[in-house]
Amino acid sequence: MKEFVDKIDVLLDAGCPFALYFYPGSQKPELVFQENRTLETVNSIHQLDGKKAFVMAPFHVSEDEPIICIEPDEVLHGYKSIMQFKVPVDVKLDNQWEEISALSGGQSEEKEEYTQKIESLVQDIQQGKFAKVVFARSIEETFNPNCQLGNLLLELKKKADQAFVYMVNLPGRAVWVGATPEIILEKQGDWLKTVALAGTIDAQNNQSEWSDKEIKEQQFVVDFVRDQLRKNGVERYKASERETVIAGNVAHLKTNFVFSEVDLKNDLVALLEDLHPTPAVCGLPKEDARDYILDREVHNRAYYSGFIGPWYVSDDACRLFVNLRCMKLTRGNAQIFVGGGITAGSDAAREWRETELKATNLQLVLKKYGSENII
Repeated sequence: MKEFVDKIDVLLDAGCPFALYFYPGSQKPELVFQENRTLETVNSIHQLDGKKAFVMAPFHVSEDEPIICIEPDEVLHGYKSIMQFKVPVDVKLDNQWEEISALSGGQSEEKEEYTQKIESLVQDIQQGKFAKVVFARSIEETFNPNCQLGNLLLELKKKADQAFVYMVNLPGRAVWVGATPEIILEKQGDWLKTVALAGTIDAQNNQSEWSDKEIKEQQFVVDFVRDQLRKNGVERYKASERETVIAGNVAHLKTNFVFSEVDLKNDLVALLEDLHPTPAVCGLPKEDARDYILDREVHNRAYYSGFIGPWYVSDDACRLFVNLRCMKLTRGNAQIFVGGGITAGSDAAREWRETELKATNLQLVLKKYGSENII
């Protein structure tokens, strides 16, 4: 894999936007590469209609965080084709990290501060202000920008094979790396799929069982997805039984929804607008929970808990994932994002532990490869 890791260095040195990723369970890397350095952006999900791009949407669209569209000038499949690809940029971008260092940073919260906020939020929920709010925190880690990022990507793939594992280079902004287990919308031909995924337990603890809190938390998402499908004219759909899925070192509850595009009364972007952000990353009521998050979280979520993936880059298909278990890399800094669904039955100490579990794989990868050659 050394040759592949070296190739990723070449892609990064070119200073062009690209997305390099593995689909869940696949051992074949995919590359979407844009041949110029200018990031194309749009300001609403509706503006994705008719586009072909690898898209990266934020939790909340703003002037600073628009929806990014990486143009599919080159779409390559597999190690061999990617390693043979001749990067069509002659001038190496020497100071990419310098360009984006001013945009780096965030704020980490200590346990006491975070748990106090959760206790206050639980009281608000118990008083009927919300049904659920997904509250997140960020963790700041030291990162060596001279390490080989390809090693981070491949190690993360080993740890979370059933996730969508990716690296996205956004020149002038950051490099994002993540491994998300959650689909928001998938299209293959005339068939569409979305999922309701929520609830978290330690996958490595055989004594862990699903509590009423986690089951209720996931049911909020199930009910929300059903409501959005009906709103968009979809009355016929196949919903799977609730199942446990493993995502690295944690497990979640998941329900799949499969339906036909012909039943949509509106276009696909209208459904996507209604689904994002789901209660799995935001809360209920949706607008109230979103406002609470934007006001109370000390960090800027940016593209964490947005959605990410190929949007019609080849054929009549798209696969978009909720951007979870991810980190934003800037010069000398890795900002890891993790959160949890808070309901009336939440325990603040347990919620803190859940965020620690969710951060573990990213922290282990950084410890193994992200500190290479730090002086």
